[in-house]
Amino acid sequence: MKMDRRPLACIMDRGNLVRILFFFLLIATPLFAAKPNVLLLSIDTLRADHLGCYGYKTKTPAIDELAAGSILFENTISQVPLTLPSHSTIFTGLYPDQHGVRNNENFVLGDKFKTLAEMFRQNGYNTGGVIGSFSLDSSFGIHRGFQYYEDQIGQGHDPETNRHVERRAETVWKLGRKWIESQKGPWFAFLHFFDPHFGFNPPSGYPQTYDGEISYTDKVIGEILQFLKDTKSMDSTIIVLLSDHGESLGEHGEDNHGVFLYDATLKVPLVIHAPGLIAQRIANQVRLVDVAPTLVELAGLPKQTGFAGESLLPLSKGAKRDLPAYSESYYTNLLMGWAPLHSIRLNQKKWIDAPKPELYDLPRDPNELKNVYSSSAIPSSFRSELQKHVHRNTPDAKQEPDPETQEKLASLGYVTGGAPKSGSSQFDPKDGIALWIEIEMAVRAAQLSKWAEAERHFRNVLTKQPENVIARKFLANVLRKEGKNDEAIALMRRALQSNLHQTETRLHLAEAYVDKKQYPEALTQVSAILKEEPENVRALALAAWLQSHLQKDQDALQTYKKLASLRSLSEKEALQAAGIQLTSRNNQEAEKYFRIALQANPESVAAWKGLALILASKQQWEEAVEAFWKAGDCESIKKLLQRVEIASSRIEAIRAKCP
Repeated sequence: MKMDRRPLACIMDRGNLVRILFFFLLIATPLFAAKPNVLLLSIDTLRADHLGCYGYKTKTPAIDELAAGSILFENTISQVPLTLPSHSTIFTGLYPDQHGVRNNENFVLGDKFKTLAEMFRQNGYNTGGVIGSFSLDSSFGIHRGFQYYEDQIGQGHDPETNRHVERRAETVWKLGRKWIESQKGPWFAFLHFFDPHFGFNPPSGYPQTYDGEISYTDKVIGEILQFLKDTKSMDSTIIVLLSDHGESLGEHGEDNHGVFLYDATLKVPLVIHAPGLIAQRIANQVRLVDVAPTLVELAGLPKQTGFAGESLLPLSKGAKRDLPAYSESYYTNLLMGWAPLHSIRLNQKKWIDAPKPELYDLPRDPNELKNVYSSSAIPSSFRSELQKHVHRNTPDAKQEPDPETQEKLASLGYVTGGAPKSGSSQFDPKDGIALWIEIEMAVRAAQLSKWAEAERHFRNVLTKQPENVIARKFLANVLRKEGKNDEAIALMRRALQSNLHQTETRLHLAEAYVDKKQYPEALTQVSAILKEEPENVRALALAAWLQSHLQKDQDALQTYKKLASLRSLSEKEALQAAGIQLTSRNNQEAEKYFRIALQANPESVAAWKGLALILASKQQWEEAVEAFWKAGDCESIKKLLQRVEIASSRIEAIRAKCP
């Protein structure tokens, strides 16, 4: 049969040709489309109602411009008003009761929970993150999946000095931009801006207020958007701008955030810009737990299983339904044993489950001022939604409290010293908000070493709530600073009557006994800790030191050995263990510990001198001279060289340098 060699356009009519070409383009597009870049911008502590695009009186030009060309979700609810737990939810698409992170301290995101960074990295993306505060430090596990995670705050990146726990938005962007510019393939970038958080001090030229911090951050967001335009990346980048939680600003008596579950701290902005998405405002209620599944679908990653949240793309295509929002706060529960708070927000109603329950009709009462609660007024759907969370078997995400971590979090404005376990109480945080404000004032005074002022505030709290364990514990530490150890010890002994903070209180009590040189009493306290927590490294370190001072050398060596199996020994710890081994004439073990001390501090004079003596006893003369030289001990070198002849150019050089 003779083939028709005429062009296809001559054989088919124009309409059929167009349809066939469109079909081939349609099926070919996914095969050739480049992966979009993804930029996740988190502005910590940003209330939605303080942005121009959400109706605020003061405009935020950059964010407003982004929102105008994006999907803006008008009702986005945070699952917890604290930085680390909320970001854990954003990154995993899981509720706090699922990933187990309930507070900023004492918790770490477990390895078994896959993060957005891990999902993108496993699908060919380069992953980079820059954080604005210590609250998202890599020690909390939030960094997993990032090839580049810049959390070295206070390491010379910031133009200002002494900013060791937070840094300005411009520094975050400077580091983020440098990383983005170095990427050769598709990238997922996370930039965390901490500026609107309490402690309002934007650069000069901005009001020194919450809104001033927002205006400054908005300027930096404008620089980011301009960069994307200049590099012609806007149309190939998914941008998500959100906040982890809001700020009370005095509403309901709360100055900051973390205690209550009102919209002031739970209602946050969510703006999503992506190629192909139609700009619109969506009034339906959504949650931060929905961010991860939405990003996965938007970027075209393989479908992930295990999300608790839902993709929001159906809403962008016209679906109309509110998603039930569960939120919680265990902040004051873990600190003081006050009742935990849980809330359900749905169908424009908010139920706060507390010892004194609250129900709000949000359209009529957006500021949540008129409690209309009655038991019969709570829909059964609210109760069933709550039961999904409050009786769940929460995973163990706890970690041992660390003094440096607590100090850094306290510098960010958080009251620290919380327990890793929830306490049971029917004391409603609403009844204690005035006490809470005074505790915050006392903590700030203590940070400034205003001990008398801190003592006065803590005593006021204890006058009104004598069993307040955090005030009692903090007051005891203030009294120690003032040299009032006997009263501090009495307070800490009373604090041990609470089931909260047992470990930390015993540690502080042991330290107070050490101050008084009452070493047996101190050892009794750390031994009680180790009976319950055999791998508590702080207790092990103090126990080994105490055992050594009490000449329980073999006990001390066993404790140091256990400690070394859990973490690297410090210079001081290794030197102490080496000294015990020397006393026991176990030079081989002593040498091992001196070398461990040098790993901790290569300039340790004591370690070099101890190592030199051991090397000399082994007649390793040249190595001994070298060790004495590093210890700066020319006298020992002279004495050694008077007894031993060493033919070595290196030794001669050292001899010549000794006076």
